[in-house]
Order: sequence, then C-alpha cells, then structure tokens
Amino acid sequence: MKAKDLLDLILLAAVWGASFLFMRMGAPDFGPVALVQLRMLIAALFLLPILYLQFGLSELGPDWQKLTLLGLLNSAIPFLLLTYATLYVTA
Repeated sequence: MKAKDLLDLILLAAVWGASFLFMRMGAPDFGPVALVQLRMLIAALFLLPILYLQFGLSELGPDWQKLTLLGLLNSAIPFLLLTYATLYVTA
C-alpha cells in the first residue's frame, strides 16, 4: 500500500467516524429528526452542484420518485434509526 493510499484511508476513517460522533453530540440538542434532515440537506447542497456540472439537473426529472425512495431507504431512515439509538444506547 502506498503512503498516499494509507493517508486517504485514514482521512476517510476520520470523516466516517466523526459523523457518528457528531450524531451522538447533536441528537440530544437538535433531536433525531432535525439532525438527520440537516445532514441530508448538507449532503444535497454538496452533491447537487456536482451532479449539475457533470450531467445537468435534467437527469433527476424522470426518476425523482425512485431516487427519493432510494434516498429514504439507504440514507435517511438508517441514519434516523442510528440517531435515535445514540439517545438510548451508551457507548
């Protein structure tokens, strides 16, 4: 493994792990639903410009319902459940 690959892996682990730390810290103050909504909003604000620059937003049009369902099942609902868990499960 190259040094750059190792550094990338460590950076990815730090970002990934920090999201769970922030869930634990933010859930009591914001509430699980608001925290997950904020997380999804930040992700959308980051990813929509990338989509726009690469393909244009017209790619979202025909399949917006399927993409919404996919986003709910793969991101919103699991993170909502994890955020609720941080309120009740000790580390």
